[in-house]
This record gives sequence, structure tokens and C-alpha cells, in this order.
Amino acid sequence: MNRFFRNYARTVFRPASAFADVLEGPYFRDGFLYMGIPLVLYTLMDVLLNLGGGAPSTFTPWLNIPKESYYFYSQFLLAPSLLLAWFSAAALVQVLARAFRGTGAFEQTLAILGLSTSVAMWGTLLHDLLMAFFSAVRSGLIGAAGFILFQLVFVIFNR
Repeated sequence: MNRFFRNYARTVFRPASAFADVLEGPYFRDGFLYMGIPLVLYTLMDVLLNLGGGAPSTFTPWLNIPKESYYFYSQFLLAPSLLLAWFSAAALVQVLARAFRGTGAFEQTLAILGLSTSVAMWGTLLHDLLMAFFSAVRSGLIGAAGFILFQLVFVIFNR
């Protein structure tokens, strides 16, 4: 597992060596673990937004779901959607690579796309997860400790 997290961190600073190392290890298992990180954290975000009464405010959902219950349904739709998108992207990359005489296995493509997608999702994940946490705190669902943390962050960032 140490190799797993080392590759995850190296992807930001030395991606070529991280991706090469991924292809030498148990890449099929690691691909699922890499995708599992944002999958679990984004599902947690949807659960927190649902509990906090969150609703999309600046866009109309592309599914015909009422805004008031959007995150209720999203917490169940996110994981299968993310996995289906990951497999579809890997399949497309695999087919295109074969057209250019690529030789990699589908499982290797899954691992590389899993790692790169997982790391790339941190660009929005951190903000979204914090927003969801504070939304649940504001609605009183996390309790006094969460409220104190929310107030502390509010004071620090509003100086």
C-alpha cells in the first residue's frame, strides 16, 4: 500500500515515473483503488449536501430531477456514473491506441486513466467537499464541534 500512495503523490511532481511504476505493479487492482478515492469522497459530498439541504443554484440539472432533491438522487447515481465513464474512456483510449499500433492491455489503460483522473479530480474535490461539510454544519447535522470549526474558518477567512 505504501507504493500505492507514493505513486499517487508522485503523479503531481514526477508523473512519468509514477505512471511507469503503476504499470509494473498490480495495475488492475490499483486502478480501482485510485478511482475509489474520488468516488468515495464525492459520494460523501453528495450525502453531506443532501443532509444539509443543498440544491444546485447556478445551473439546471441535466437530468429532469427537481433541484430540491438533486443531491438525494446524486448520492446513488454518482458511483455507477463515474465507473461507467471511466470504463468508457478507457475503452475509447484503447481502441484509438490500437489504431496507432499501441500494445498496452485494457487493464493497464484502466490503471493509468484511474490514477490520472483521480489526481485531476482534486482540483474541484477539495472545494466541493469542504462546501458540503460546511453546508451540513450550517444546517445543524454535524453538531457543536462542526459548528465551532465552521465559525473558526469563517473568522480566519473573513479578516
